[in-house]
Amino acid sequence: MFGSAPPAFLVACVAALAVAPCVANADATADRSGDLAAFVHGGLAAAPNNFSSVRGSRIDTSKFSALVNFGPTFSICTVDDDTAVAMENGGISAWSLDCDSQPIDAPPADLLAQLKSEISASIPASFVPTTFQDADGVPHVHWKGPSGLAIDAYAWRTASDGPSLFRVAAIHLIGMPPPPSEALPPKRS
Repeated sequence: MFGSAPPAFLVACVAALAVAPCVANADATADRSGDLAAFVHGGLAAAPNNFSSVRGSRIDTSKFSALVNFGPTFSICTVDDDTAVAMENGGISAWSLDCDSQPIDAPPADLLAQLKSEISASIPASFVPTTFQDADGVPHVHWKGPSGLAIDAYAWRTASDGPSLFRVAAIHLIGMPPPPSEALPPKRS
């Protein structure tokens, strides 16, 4: 499975399992950029059809398993149907493909800065990055693209002194007015 020998991180992780959960270090996350690039490309490709090509079995009323694996960076991916909350959002609803990372030994702010750089290297030039804080005060980096497509990323700690996790989401907003470049020209009178 590993060729000649398992990676050093895995050997150390297995040896430490009795003491604490495994946390990826810099060597183990070297492939994160490739996994994020796969997520960006795969997520944006599946978004226009509300992720129907990657939507698996229903987990609950608004969540489905995802039939994709973007690499070892991620522990789980799901497809979320947020169309039920459209009335709360002024008629705008969304589908999203959300992937959560494995635990990472880095402060959330540092991790988010790394994610911004790594995702920016993979995302189409037509996507514009912005930052904001959600209602809980968690900073996000959000790339808004054409046709209601977006990528979002944020990071948090699992405990005050625990490892960090991050989530990336490919989003398809429904009910958004088209950007000016896609809108029909006004009728002449």
